[in-house]
Amino acid sequence: MKKLYKQFNNLKVDENIQAMPVSESEIERVKKTVMKHKNKGSAFRNVSAAAILFIASSITLGVAYPAFASQIPFIGNIFLLFDDESEQFKDYEVFSSGLDITEESNGISITLANAVYDGEAVTISYMIESEADLGEFPTLPGSFVIEGYDGFQSERSLIEKVGDHRYAGVSVGNLVEGDNLESINVSWKPESIHIDKEISDQSITGEWPFQFTLNAIDNEVEAVDIKTEEKGITLNVSKMTQTSISTVFYYTHKADSSIQEKWEHVLLNMTVMDNFGNEYKVIDDVGYGESAYSMDWKFTTSAIPEEVTSITLIPEISVFNDPDLDLKTFTIKPIEIPF
Repeated sequence: MKKLYKQFNNLKVDENIQAMPVSESEIERVKKTVMKHKNKGSAFRNVSAAAILFIASSITLGVAYPAFASQIPFIGNIFLLFDDESEQFKDYEVFSSGLDITEESNGISITLANAVYDGEAVTISYMIESEADLGEFPTLPGSFVIEGYDGFQSERSLIEKVGDHRYAGVSVGNLVEGDNLESINVSWKPESIHIDKEISDQSITGEWPFQFTLNAIDNEVEAVDIKTEEKGITLNVSKMTQTSISTVFYYTHKADSSIQEKWEHVLLNMTVMDNFGNEYKVIDDVGYGESAYSMDWKFTTSAIPEEVTSITLIPEISVFNDPDLDLKTFTIKPIEIPF
């Protein structure tokens, strides 16, 4: 089945380049990131008004349904439907918990099929069946509420239309602030479904309240204190979490006066390579803080294989005042993390 959504590819750059021409696609990537910040709306209700958050690699919210589970062969593993070349959901079904919870309202049934919690994020697979046509790309607003995580949670969803009025999807909620709990209580209460704008600007309101409990799969948190400093940017990797399905890295960046005096915006993009030369796609990338010049970051890749002995992070920096006029992109010294 044709994939309707693909993750944005990380830019591949030569680390020896001091500065480089910026393509139209790169300008669009930065502009989209900025617009997400400008139009953040209610998604930032749990963050102080002064905070600035940049959410990269995010995708428009989508959804899915399952009363037709027995009719579609892949419904037993919805995760694999969205497992593109990055293999980001490769083993999620193996480590997930079956939910099989259905809520119906205003002619729409939503069923949660499976969910997995790795201590860093909650990922659910689900299905939607509707009496009305929702188009190819409906969206389902509604944030996870998780006890113990009161800070901002970034979210993204993927969707595929699998039949007439039938959809399957995966939604990921990143837990940016809070304790790494062994068990969590999750609430999710979508109150409307937005029909694809290609066919309508309307929404269907309803009530689809879900509550469930998840136990964390095995995860190992390792403290890391490795720093790189170059071209006015200081970057420090503080820790990483490894599980059977993902690897999560935490780092901070600070821009000195040479950057602050010239540029209003600073964005980071990370390329991840192992000692065998394999590149790992960054699946989720979240930055949060009170200033673009000093930010905390968290990003996720697929699980790193046991045979890997080191990972190299290649930071790419974008600075600009107006992305249409003066966007500059450069890399700084890579960080090598032994495994």
